[in-house]
Parts: sequence; structure tokens; C-alpha cells
Amino acid sequence: MLKRIITGVVAFALFLPILVFSGHEIGKYVFMAVIGALALIATDEMCGCFSVRKVWFISIPTYLFAIGTTLITIFFRGTSMYIPYLVCAAFAFAFIVFVASMFNTGKVKYTAAAAHVATVLYVICGFLSIIGLRYVEMGTYLFYLIFIGSWCTDSFAYFVGVAIGKHKLIPQVSPKKTVEGAIGGVLGAVIGFLVYGVCLAKFADNVTVNYVAMAISAVGIAVVSQLGDLVTSFIKREQGIKDYGKVLPGHGGIMDRFDSIIAVAPIITAIVTVLGVELLK
Repeated sequence: MLKRIITGVVAFALFLPILVFSGHEIGKYVFMAVIGALALIATDEMCGCFSVRKVWFISIPTYLFAIGTTLITIFFRGTSMYIPYLVCAAFAFAFIVFVASMFNTGKVKYTAAAAHVATVLYVICGFLSIIGLRYVEMGTYLFYLIFIGSWCTDSFAYFVGVAIGKHKLIPQVSPKKTVEGAIGGVLGAVIGFLVYGVCLAKFADNVTVNYVAMAISAVGIAVVSQLGDLVTSFIKREQGIKDYGKVLPGHGGIMDRFDSIIAVAPIITAIVTVLGVELLK
């Protein structure tokens, strides 16, 4: 537990300035590069999870896809070609892996290759959504909701589950998670969003907070956050591994720490950009 706490504190101390200064001319490139690096590490962890690190016709396209989508985001974000380039990159990645698997019949089953491709696409979409939300209108404040929603949900779910948890949520996937903890996680997200809203209303200039929309969104975000956590736990159990990696002592890999974050990021982005909900204005 001590190792976990120390790692968490150090990681937070290093990561927070990157978030805070992501609006500066140089800071934004550092921010995007760091998110891209995390995505690359996470995709490497997926290669390890599906035992394809040494299968070059899968691992190499995976790494190139992670690097390529980061570069596309850095240099084409905000242009009309951004989404088409990402779609083409995603198709090329899947097509190359599937064709290579076909020509190497017996080395990797199609189901394993398809599972790897789907998971990598999921991971990349999650990380790129963090960057996407940061640079929309009001993104300076909105993108913090990704981390507030995920961390508050996780923390409240843990402490409520430990304190009063009795009914198992999905024991075959995560034996320690409880229904009471899940409800606590939802409450934690709502509290986190509303407290953040109050702080913005008090200290940020020209920011109006839609508290009703924030509270309602927090409920959905908390549910997605916990499902994202469960999905990655499910994948680990299916593949027979304990952690995705060892890069974060006491926590495991990047995927072990960012599992709920990459699930939450696309949802908040969709709430703001697709549904047009004005959480802040």
C-alpha cells in the first residue's frame, strides 16, 4: 500500500503541471506528446496481454498506429482532414494486421488478432479523446472533468465498498467490487463535479456552470468509469494476467491506472460536442 501511495503522489506531482500548462504554446505540444506516449505504452501493454510482442506483423503495425495517430493529432488537429486521417489510419492498422495474420496462418488465430485490434482501437480512441476535449470551446476547464470523474468515482467506490460493501457486483470479473461501492462511486462523481463547478464559479473568470447538467452527466460518467474498469479487469482475467505492466510500482501498468479514464474521456467529449450539452459556458 505504501508503494502504491508513493507512486500515486509522485505521478500526480509530475502529471498535474502538464495538465495545467497544456494551454501554453510549448505546453500544449508537451501535453499531446505525453498523452501520445501513454497511449504507446498502453498499446505495448496490449501486445503483452495478447502475447503478440514478438509477433512482428502485429506488434510493429500496433506501435506505428499509436505513434502515427499521435502525430496526426499534433499536426492536423483542428483541420478538416483530422478525422479522415484518423479513420484511414485505423482502417490501415486493422487491414494490415488481418491480412498479415491470414498469410501467417497458424501463428496467431484470427480471433486473437481481432481482439487485439479492437482493444488497441479502444485504447487509442480513449487517449486521443483527452486531447480532443482539451482543445474544444471551454476545454481549458472541461477536460479536468475526465480526471475528476474517474478519480472521484474510483475513490468513493473503494472507501464505501470497504466500509459497508456486502453485495458483490460482478464477482466473476472483480471479486472485491460491491453494489454499495458502485453507488458510492456515483455519489462521489456527483460531489466531485459539483464541487469543481462551485470552484469554477467562484474563482474562474467568465464561467457559468450548469449544475443540473453537471450532476446528471456525473451519474452517467460514474457508471461508464466503473464499466471501463470492469472491462479491463475482464480482459485481464480472460488472458490470465494480474497486471498489464510494471511501469507504475504498486499500480501495475498504464492500463491499470488509466482504464476508467480512457472510458470516460470519449463520453464527456460526446456529451459536449455531439449532444451539445453546455456543462460550462
